[in-house]
Amino acid sequence: MFKSLQRSQPTLRSVLAVPRRRIILPTSVILEPSIGITEEEFDPADVVPFDLQLPPSSPTSALLSAALGCTNLTKVETYIEEVSMPLAHTVTGALVGRHHQPYFYFPVSVHDCPLRFVHFLYAPVSPYTLLARDVCELLYGGEDGGDVTVPTFFRATLGGRMAEVRPVPVNARFSGISVLGADFCLLHGAVAMLDYNTKVAKLVFGQE
Repeated sequence: MFKSLQRSQPTLRSVLAVPRRRIILPTSVILEPSIGITEEEFDPADVVPFDLQLPPSSPTSALLSAALGCTNLTKVETYIEEVSMPLAHTVTGALVGRHHQPYFYFPVSVHDCPLRFVHFLYAPVSPYTLLARDVCELLYGGEDGGDVTVPTFFRATLGGRMAEVRPVPVNARFSGISVLGADFCLLHGAVAMLDYNTKVAKLVFGQE
């Protein structure tokens, strides 16, 4: 799937140079099955509040980066996809923090936005895959400033696999965490394996 992946770390100067903008995010998420439904068929009146119960302390970004070997939101400078090459059969993550929460990372792409590595908490109790606020800002913020409205639902690719994702609601207790939900795993026939002895997490995907 990926012939070449090169990572680069943003500098403090480059981060501070980015103009601030107001990102408008939904306050709730769709709680109806969405596989096969187009963006135009969604009715904003169908949204209801949704939240996840998580431990009071979550792993820090530095701890996740060390455990996964990849910094969150790092831009992928080179991304070459060859149709003839199969997708990765197994994605390896880690059980992180005092509560041993399973995390994975995927290169995420939305439309023509630059590809970025994103940390995901694997949460099968969540019916949906959700992107944190800072991820939405980078994917939809653009470089020309101004207000940007993030859709209630949009399509993306996670590690080359199609996904239907939603922004984490602004009033959710887990607003800073991207969540890999049951919808993505169901769509791609994933089997999760969590080894609490070695602290290794794996997602094994079926034939596609």
